[in-house]
Amino acid sequence: MSTIYVSEANCPFVFKAISAVNVGAQEVLAVSSAAKALSQGQFGQFPLYAFTTEGIWALSVAPSGGYTAVQPIVRDETIDVESITQIDSALLFASKRGIMLLSGSDSRCISDSINSDATYDVRDLKGILSLHPMLQHQADSCLPVAPFSRFIANCRMAYYYPHQRIILYNTSKSYAYVYSLKSNMWGMMYSDLMYNVNSYPEALAINSNGEVVDFSEALDSTSKGLLISRPLKLNAPDML
Repeated sequence: MSTIYVSEANCPFVFKAISAVNVGAQEVLAVSSAAKALSQGQFGQFPLYAFTTEGIWALSVAPSGGYTAVQPIVRDETIDVESITQIDSALLFASKRGIMLLSGSDSRCISDSINSDATYDVRDLKGILSLHPMLQHQADSCLPVAPFSRFIANCRMAYYYPHQRIILYNTSKSYAYVYSLKSNMWGMMYSDLMYNVNSYPEALAINSNGEVVDFSEALDSTSKGLLISRPLKLNAPDML
C-alpha cells in the first residue's frame, strides 16, 4: 500500500480522503518524524519520512496544513522497521549498508568502521578462556561471534539522550554495541535487552526477566570490563 492517511486535527479517528498522501512507491513500510531544526533556517523542512520498499520519501507540510510527498531522498531501504529510531535532529535505521543516520536529505553510514561480513571468534585469542570468567558472565555468552551484517538483521536501538549514545542490541544476542554521537566511536557491552520503551528523554528498556532497565541512572556498583588491544610497541619497533 502506497497511501498514507492523516487524521483530522483533534479527531484521531476521522480520515478524510483529501488528507490522504500518495507516495510514489510500491509499499510504505513505516513513517517517522524528525521535527527538530534540521539545519540553520530549515526548521522542519522534512518533518515526516516515509520508509518504503523503494527508498525513503520526504513529506513536507502543504499550505492546507496536511502533508505532501516531496521527493525520494534516499535509496537505502530499511531491513527492519523496528530498527527505526528517532534522535534529536535525525533518524537512525538499519540497512544493508549498515546503520544509517538520516538528517534532512543527507544519509550517511555510521557503522563503516565495524561493518564486516567475516566471522571473527574472539575465543581464538590466547588466554581468553581464562580471562572471560573473571567478568562473571555465563560461559562465552557475551563473546561476539556473529558478523555485524547478521547482527543488525533483527536489531533494535535505544537512544540515551543525556550522554548522546545509541545502544544497538539484538534480542537473540547477549552483547550490544554502543555508539557515541560525541566521539563517533563504537564500544560494546553485555546485554539481555528484549525491547526499549519510548520514554524520551529517558533511555528505558525491558530485559529478559521483564525488569525495567534505566540507562540514565548512574550505577553505584563497579562494572567489570575486558579490554583487548593490538600489540603496543611504545615507539620501539623491536619491543612489545
